[in-house]
Amino acid sequence: MKRFFATVFFLFTYCFLLRAQQVWYFGNGAGLDFSSGVPKPIYDGKIFTLEGCATVCDEKGHLLFYTDGITVWNKFHKEMQNGMGLHGSRSSTQSALIVPHPGVKGKYFVFTTDEKAGRQGLCYSIIDVSSQEGVVIRKNIPLLTLSTE
Repeated sequence: MKRFFATVFFLFTYCFLLRAQQVWYFGNGAGLDFSSGVPKPIYDGKIFTLEGCATVCDEKGHLLFYTDGITVWNKFHKEMQNGMGLHGSRSSTQSALIVPHPGVKGKYFVFTTDEKAGRQGLCYSIIDVSSQEGVVIRKNIPLLTLSTE
């Protein structure tokens, strides 16, 4: 239990240090907004998962998109074009990880992992947020099939 609270404390502290990441979606439609300096609950998210999820904001802290590793929602909380069917899993502890594409503004990698003993393994997809709605331009490119959460 102490380990859980230490992890939560670390996450909150880390979010305060990173001014740009001001919104985090998780759980059952829940999220936290850190823009005021104090975390405030928000309830407009579309994620309904018990485990892995990821959220990314721009350099000013505005929401770009978020995912449970299966579906990608844009900043308007709508499914992104081509944003369904990623190879993450609702039962994967790290279903998705979002990483900016080095040197390419407006593009992001979403790395997904399958659940334990799953067949999809580690894959990545490429997201382009240069348009208002955003789009998944490449999806489920395998990196390592013999991997898991």
